[in-house]
Amino acid sequence: MTENSYSMAQGPKVWEKVPKRNPNFTGRNDLLTALRKSINTVTAVVAQPQALQGLGGVGKTQLAIEYAWQYRAHYEFVWWISADQPVLVPSALAAMGPALGLPPATGVEQATQAVLRTLEIPPN
Repeated sequence: MTENSYSMAQGPKVWEKVPKRNPNFTGRNDLLTALRKSINTVTAVVAQPQALQGLGGVGKTQLAIEYAWQYRAHYEFVWWISADQPVLVPSALAAMGPALGLPPATGVEQATQAVLRTLEIPPN
């Protein structure tokens, strides 16, 4: 996700593949707040990626989904990439290229690398 200074009333320009919000999600406000604070921590001018870790079935994915929905107005670009099948991650990254305004690439590897380079550029 790329954060910007959008007003709270707006949503992201790009909102792709984010799973539906769980209407039964409750609690965990402390974890959502801690995640928000961690994401807003900037090191060397660039926000640092965050990882949720824990045993399977404890709700990491649900927490990430709820975060995306709760804080969507703070971002201009939200693209959900499932990593449960790591072999599919490069093609999911490559699919972001057109949404980022990148020129067509000749293959998945080239497109993936272009997307990663673009995502590493600090926002203005």
